[in-house]
Amino acid sequence: MPTNGRDVDLMLQEKMVDLLPARNINLTDKKRFITTRTLGFLQYGFIESLNERAKKSVAILDRSGNFYPHFLEHPEYEFAAVYREFDCLMKAFEDGDISHAFVNQSLIDNHYYGGQGVKFKPATPPNDMPLKIKLGMELRKDSEFLRRVLNTVLKITTDAELKQLMDRHNKVTVQYGVDKETVVIWALGGVCLLLVAVLIYIVRTGHLTRTIKRKEYETQIRQKQNKWLSSVLDQLPNKILISDDNNKQILANKPFINMLSRCNVDKSIPDDEREQVLKLTRECVNTDSESSETSLCSLGDKHYRVRKQTLLHPEEGAQYCMTVFDDISELKQKETALKASNLKAMQAIEAREHFLAVVSHELRTPIAAMLGLMELLEQDLERSESKELLKSAMQSAERLQLHVNDILDFSKIDANQLQLDVHAGNVYQELGSTLRSFEKAIEQKSLMFELNWTPTPHALVVLDWLRVNQIINNLLSNAVKFTEYGKVIVSVHVSKNQLEFSVKDTGCGMSTAQLAALFQPFVQGDKSISRRFGGTGLGMSIVKSLVDIMEGSIKVESQKEQGTTIKVQLPMTSQPLDLTALVPVYTESNQVQRWLNTWQVTLDEFGSKHHVVEVDPHYSNVYPDLILQKLNRNTTTQSPLELTEAYHWDGRVLVVDDDAINRLLFKRQFEKLGVNCQLAASGIEAIEVLEQAQSDNTITSFSLVITDCHMPDMDGYQLTKALKADSKFASIPVVACTAENSRNVIEKAEHNGMETVLFKPYNLGDLQALCEQYLSRAFNSERQEDWLEDYSYEEKLEMAQVICEALSNDIALIQSGEESLKSIAHRIKGSAAALNLVQLGYVAMQCESSVGSEQETQARTALINELETIVSTTQQWLEMSESN
Repeated sequence: MPTNGRDVDLMLQEKMVDLLPARNINLTDKKRFITTRTLGFLQYGFIESLNERAKKSVAILDRSGNFYPHFLEHPEYEFAAVYREFDCLMKAFEDGDISHAFVNQSLIDNHYYGGQGVKFKPATPPNDMPLKIKLGMELRKDSEFLRRVLNTVLKITTDAELKQLMDRHNKVTVQYGVDKETVVIWALGGVCLLLVAVLIYIVRTGHLTRTIKRKEYETQIRQKQNKWLSSVLDQLPNKILISDDNNKQILANKPFINMLSRCNVDKSIPDDEREQVLKLTRECVNTDSESSETSLCSLGDKHYRVRKQTLLHPEEGAQYCMTVFDDISELKQKETALKASNLKAMQAIEAREHFLAVVSHELRTPIAAMLGLMELLEQDLERSESKELLKSAMQSAERLQLHVNDILDFSKIDANQLQLDVHAGNVYQELGSTLRSFEKAIEQKSLMFELNWTPTPHALVVLDWLRVNQIINNLLSNAVKFTEYGKVIVSVHVSKNQLEFSVKDTGCGMSTAQLAALFQPFVQGDKSISRRFGGTGLGMSIVKSLVDIMEGSIKVESQKEQGTTIKVQLPMTSQPLDLTALVPVYTESNQVQRWLNTWQVTLDEFGSKHHVVEVDPHYSNVYPDLILQKLNRNTTTQSPLELTEAYHWDGRVLVVDDDAINRLLFKRQFEKLGVNCQLAASGIEAIEVLEQAQSDNTITSFSLVITDCHMPDMDGYQLTKALKADSKFASIPVVACTAENSRNVIEKAEHNGMETVLFKPYNLGDLQALCEQYLSRAFNSERQEDWLEDYSYEEKLEMAQVICEALSNDIALIQSGEESLKSIAHRIKGSAAALNLVQLGYVAMQCESSVGSEQETQARTALINELETIVSTTQQWLEMSESN
């Protein structure tokens, strides 16, 4: 009975069959089935694939699925692949998936000797692998009688008889001869192929005939088209030549032939022009792709633009060169005329510029003289009527000067000759002075002036400040001129990349028609405005032109009798102002406080009021440049100490600082205050000085130690810890001196046992306050003068020498890299603040803040240059002093 894919054990159990012949009796499930005695043995063989690139692996062929466990018991073949079909095994051999296989020996013999040996060959089996498997018949448990019968039969059957039966089952039959059916099939196939070949020949011959006829027709059509194309090309004014790769003429129109004939015949044509034209007709574009070249040539009184184009035939793929001569003689004549016209125009512009320069000099010079003389005359006049007349005359002269400036600027703008002078400037100072000048003029007209300046740290702005102030001047002049009642409001906003300001007034305003003509030159709103207010009508035209040149924008909003608002935006670059190193500042003004917070200036929260900044009472608005000026005066400018009585102090002060300039300043300042001062260059030297003073009874002990916070080997904090840990010096007060941010330093100073902090830059008043707190004083009978004013010549020489030596050492340290750039810049910043070297302090501050950023190299170079400039200037003074 065929299995049809069913499990044979299940078929036996369900009594679909009575026995299963040739089973591996070693694997029989004894609980469900019984087996007969040994029927014989199934002999397996070992074969090897002929594919040399086959993967080294072993497979098992078991068509019944009953014998492969015999091989899996061996550890080496535990994971061997099992195939159920011989053809699948042969396919795996062919693909190289396996290299060896265990196969029923009878199958090996049948296929190997039957012509299938090309895919495998017999191989020597492993020695430790038994290849014989016991065979028997498998029956159900209830078939005991049948088993006894079968065992009896098998018992009386000899081994030879069993082998004979197996050989008959495995017998291979080979027949030789001709299969008639196969012969007939092949014959019919050959006849069919012959018929197909004949049919293809007939079809192909007909197709070729039709193709030839079509080609002949297309050739006739192409000839007609070429003839028509030639007639069209002959009508064109351009000279056209088409040639192949060998410079052989393929097509040329009549204008080209006529030009070539003239080139060869006309003797008046120069030889170099003739050679150039002939050369251009012979050369092709040197490229393999479609491209073009353009050149110029002349032929007698004719001028040509020569274009060469590479063409590819759409069907043949051949490459051709098309040369086109365009007659540009008329264009050349116009170009010559245009150059002559431009030359005349440039000469006219130069003449105008010369005239304007003369007018500028001849008008501005007497105007300036008039204003100067009238200013001197004003001081000598006593009668109010005379002063009023003179004031009117001065206003007329100033108005005339403004008109002359407007005309000259407009002429430069109109000729596109106005050049911007872009440079870095302090936006507070540039705008502040201009706005303050208008504040007084507006208030004199009984108008209110309101300034809304948004606090911003962006102070160093790169712009043409002359033109920016010119724009603001024109806008504010118009606002004041056209406003009779109400107020003028100016708003300023400075961001990182943009300056924005607006001027708003409550004046007469403008209609829609007046707005449309606002930026036109020499145009006023109407005749009544010109008669009433005067002016040239150039102001807003110049403003618009300047804004456009600076790549900015201007927007105007206005209503009749309601007023006008003009907003200007200018692109720019800026850098923020860094004032974090300043000492705490006290102010009662909320507006000033907002500016200080924006600049990150520390506020005096404890109300000590050592440095106070308030609003200037002379102005009704807050100007940041005035706040900054007061900050510099209070915190960075070293003001002299004014004393009503001179006195000296009992006790000694030890100053510890690694910078020679700082030590020199302390020495001179304490000498001016009458304080006995001793200097130490490091924390270690300071301890040695204190030890010596402690052991020598003839030396006055120290009452105060002032130490820099940042020093090599032992900084100020470490020095303070060492002093406070020693009982001999624990009672000596220690004051820190630094230019660092006050909030961090105060906490660190208190943590290390310092009494207070002296912030750089300091002045004589600060040192006097320390002396009053930690020293006792005794008054002298003679009055002392300011120490900055009464330096002797020798002292000045000493200071100059120390400055040169100290700054030269700083330059060497920066260049050698022995000390960190941040530490050197911090030290220089403190020294510069103490010496009131503002530029050096700013450069050092920029260098300190840029360490570790992309601008570090640039800032380092700038600091070295500034130091070298100061050293060079000081050395020149020393040389001049020595020579004198």
